Amino acid sequence: MLTWVRLHLGDGTFSGKRIIAKSTLDELHKPQIVMGVSATRPELSAPMYAMGWMVREYRGHRIVEHGGAIDGFRSAVAFYPDDGIGIVAFTNSETGLGTLMRRHAIDRILGLEPIDWSGDAHKKWVIAKDAQAEADAHKDKFRHEGTSTSHPLDAYSGTYNNPGYGNVRVEVDGDRLVLTYNDITTSFEHWHYDVFNGLENKDDPTFEDMRIQFRSNMKGDIAELLMPFELALDPISFQKQSDPRMYDPAYLKRFVGVYALSAQEVTVAFQGDVLTVTVPGQPVFTLVPAGTDEFQLKGLTGFSVRFSGGAGGAMSAWFNQPNGVFEAKRKE
Repeated sequence: MLTWVRLHLGDGTFSGKRIIAKSTLDELHKPQIVMGVSATRPELSAPMYAMGWMVREYRGHRIVEHGGAIDGFRSAVAFYPDDGIGIVAFTNSETGLGTLMRRHAIDRILGLEPIDWSGDAHKKWVIAKDAQAEADAHKDKFRHEGTSTSHPLDAYSGTYNNPGYGNVRVEVDGDRLVLTYNDITTSFEHWHYDVFNGLENKDDPTFEDMRIQFRSNMKGDIAELLMPFELALDPISFQKQSDPRMYDPAYLKRFVGVYALSAQEVTVAFQGDVLTVTVPGQPVFTLVPAGTDEFQLKGLTGFSVRFSGGAGGAMSAWFNQPNGVFEAKRKE
């Protein structure tokens, strides 16, 4: 890391070899974007954003800096182009300790009047801790007491998918839901209506006090899970996935056949490994799994078919359409 910082402090050469043009390097360190953040102390000017760096004045010295963090550790990198000084601080904790160490170090290196950065941070920490305790005491203030879920808990279990974020698995454990995402498993209590709240998890606090929401579709089935993964965006939508058997040709084979729908014969057949339905005079519709033994007709909003019976009884296909529900019985 210090080798990398030396490259930025220099003119773009390393070991006598030019890596990047000095003019390009200077452009990377030049303020490009107004961040709209006010200065919090007289020693530190409001930051501007360069190309991947934040730029500001620290006690009259130009500083180019940026930090990074992920669960469990942080880094704080800074260099002072006009002073030829670079500092890198790592901490195995999600605190601002690295930045404090960096400020103590630069004050000593530059011979500046000492500032009790640690004492100042501790005062802020005490205030924040007291404020958090007070906030915890009012955690239920906007909770709607006496409400219930719209469905039995079993209806919320299943796998929910988002194309970018992957799968979330929801299971029932007594009167709670247990959510698993990327090997992080956390219990959720009912908060109000179809909203649940994450409980304490000593192994990983990611989902503690996170509110998640379930939504029903037009048929009244639980079909969507909303999770606030990105606080600057709307909650991320995860769609409930159908029973895995609904993608297994061996299981789907039970639905194949000719069904009598009023005076018409409707044919359910395979096209590759996918089921289709053919109604005389209409195009062939692909059946998209939408629940256990239920499918949407691809390309037709509000049209679905649910199969029931079989195993000794007559198989029926119930066509759910905006103008009603029609039963079609399979012909032997």
